[in-house]
Parts: sequence; C-alpha cells; structure tokens
Amino acid sequence: MALWQLGNHLEYSIGGLNLPGNTEEKYIKRFYYKYNHPILPPLLLEVKGGKKYLMPTWQRVHPKTEITDIIWDKPKVKKSEVIKHEFKSSSSNKVYITKEHISADGKVKYTCNCPGFFRIKDRSKGCKHIKSLEK
Repeated sequence: MALWQLGNHLEYSIGGLNLPGNTEEKYIKRFYYKYNHPILPPLLLEVKGGKKYLMPTWQRVHPKTEITDIIWDKPKVKKSEVIKHEFKSSSSNKVYITKEHISADGKVKYTCNCPGFFRIKDRSKGCKHIKSLEK
C-alpha cells in the first residue's frame, strides 16, 4: 500500500503500481509527506466526508494516506557541553574540580566539589574557583 506521484497528481496502490497504456512520458515516484515538528510525532485524523489530515499541523492529505507515507524530520537534540577545570587547594594537596555546564541555548551553570561551594547558601554566586572562571 503506497502513494505514488504521477505527474501532478497522487495515486494509491496496493502492492505494485499498474498503469494502463504507455508510461514512457509519465513522471512516477513514490510519494511521502514530509512532517516537521520538534516534539510531537505525526498523527492522522479522518473526519466525516472522507477527509484526512496530518496532525497537529492540520495539513490535508490524500484520503488513503497511511502513517508509513509520512517522513518525520525530527530535529536533532542539542546536548549540553561540560568543561572541567581543576584547581589545586591552597591549604592542602587536594584538587577540586569545577564544571562549566553550557546548555544548548548558551546558558552557563557552574558546579564545584570544594567545601566552599557546599557551604554557600546562594550557589549562583559560587565559590572562589567559580568566581575565577567567571572572570
């Protein structure tokens, strides 16, 4: 079961496509609807009167369209980037790791494993390691 584009119109067939007469001058290719939505997968809705729509975009489609006739162009998910920085303690031989979390939209968040970071009530201000990175 497939949709075929024959010149300027769509044709539905079960199995192979049989065309009467001479087909040398006809443009024939398998037809797919392209769907682009960042979150929701495509859905077909059939209403009274035999009309069918691709949801949630309300794009009217051929009445015999199936979900296999739709290609969902999913956007690639941008992952956040984590950059690690090491700081040697000024009072002992410990090494503290400060992480810079850069989200897909460009926002930066810092975390540190030093005791000063955990003692601070307002972590958005950060410890001395984070303050040195912000400069």
